[in-house]
Amino acid sequence: MNSLSREQLLSVDDDDVRKTVMKDEPAGETPLTAAGLLSVDDNVEASVVRGEPVCPKPDESPAPAEELAPAEGGSATEVIRSYPIGQLCTAQVLWDRSAGQYRYELIEPRLAPGEKAAYEYIVKELHKKPGSELALMRRIGGRERILRKFDQLCAARGIRGEPRDRLLYYIERDFWGYKKIHALLQDRNVEDVSCNGYHQPVYVYLPEFESIPSNITFSTEEELDDFVMYLVQRGGKSISAARPIQDVALPDGSRLNATMYREVSSGGTTFSIRLANRARSAAELMRHGTFSPEALAFLWLAMENRCSTAFIGGTASGKTAALNAVAAFIVDRNKVVTIEDTREVRLSSRNWTALVTRETGESPITEFDLLVTAFRQRPEYVIVGEVRTPEGARTAVHGINSGHTVSMTFHADSAAGFFNRLTHEPFNISPYVAASLSICVTLSLVVLPSAGTGETRARRCLAISEVAGVVDDKLQINTVFEWDPVTDSIRMTPVRSAVLEKIREYRGWTEEQLIGEIAERAAVLQWLARNSVSGDGGVRKVAEAFRRNRRRLLDYIAAHPRAGGDTSDALP
Repeated sequence: MNSLSREQLLSVDDDDVRKTVMKDEPAGETPLTAAGLLSVDDNVEASVVRGEPVCPKPDESPAPAEELAPAEGGSATEVIRSYPIGQLCTAQVLWDRSAGQYRYELIEPRLAPGEKAAYEYIVKELHKKPGSELALMRRIGGRERILRKFDQLCAARGIRGEPRDRLLYYIERDFWGYKKIHALLQDRNVEDVSCNGYHQPVYVYLPEFESIPSNITFSTEEELDDFVMYLVQRGGKSISAARPIQDVALPDGSRLNATMYREVSSGGTTFSIRLANRARSAAELMRHGTFSPEALAFLWLAMENRCSTAFIGGTASGKTAALNAVAAFIVDRNKVVTIEDTREVRLSSRNWTALVTRETGESPITEFDLLVTAFRQRPEYVIVGEVRTPEGARTAVHGINSGHTVSMTFHADSAAGFFNRLTHEPFNISPYVAASLSICVTLSLVVLPSAGTGETRARRCLAISEVAGVVDDKLQINTVFEWDPVTDSIRMTPVRSAVLEKIREYRGWTEEQLIGEIAERAAVLQWLARNSVSGDGGVRKVAEAFRRNRRRLLDYIAAHPRAGGDTSDALP
């Protein structure tokens, strides 16, 4: 590209999308601040207990800190943040002056003594399965049977209204939910839930405050042991002293890591849950500043033109969330197969087959076995989940060199470090083979200044790099996009992009057409962010509309610059 074209391409998105959105912000939107990171998300999930949507208050900004009465011993706590979880629970973030730390407090419905007795009686009755009810269970299912019997028992004891709702909350929580930590998994602000051993509080991870203790505890060692066994069994696996470590995908898609007894942890049984429902759509990632529209437009164009991509970073840097967001641009006419050892990838595509390894049993199923199976299903895209082993890396690279488009996640802090690990022990992949991986997206959890609290942590795309070739057995890496910590923005660098040049030549475009492609996609992405199109399903609809008739879509966007909320159903 000549210098003039390069300048035009660099100016596609001179204004950061967050600045553009905030100039004329729709109702309910707030800029990225420390408080905003803890606000109830746009797409608040329906209440598990009542099955009804939860409507956030019109003003979700935190109220001024409320000082509570001094606690015993002269200490005091201060309410930093308070918000509802579902219909019946409330979460509070407290500053404990005496301990000098933040605390998370879950406030659940409180049962009166009579209600506690009624609950114990109802639970005892619900556990009974008389022969007369077996036929009913087979016809309507165990869950519906329990709910019907619960209503009958409440009616017989004259329990109705709010007392019934409180009892139903605990029935839902203890029979089908996650017991003591159930409400934590419904809190959209919580990203991780963990317990470090016996007689330790449950910790929650909030983006602004990081990992802080909660008021939820396990009173005995046996209670924690039983609870972890329950969690593992819900994921279809078992854990014991003989096999004291397990990675499990829970029914809601959350990822559990558990250790049992003191076999591997001197403090006793532990668990850590990475919550799956915290995944962000492409629109949300832009509004939170993780990506710029220009950077996502580049990844969208690259994904569409079959460029294989690695999403790298440290723990909790947002690798899987970014992969999920970019994969939402894959339209339904393209088949996708995912290969994982623990389910983490969550796609909105209807043309998707999810394959999972099997480590136990007489015939273990490896990632390579699944790759061979995937090839027979004729996929256009193969996604290999967290690559941790040489076999996983060889599976991903073999998939690329077999003519498939592959995306994967990997633990590394930079593109240079990623390719260095890939080409040396223990992976030992030839640089000429590794060069088939076109793009490397580096993500990280960074510290940003924030009014009031001094600083906050947020996820950012630090760089988008590409492989430009191999010289003297060494991979040549270009950085196409780079994050500027001073302005907190990700910008395109003046480096000539090998990926864009390859796409331009393959599609037979002129430089002006290539610039137009980036500009039009960036405009669509800005509209997505501006109108809070939440969920990968909405992004997929927009990608489908762009592929089918982009002119109609761009005309619709021009006519509805601020449609107000998720309008993906109204797309042409």
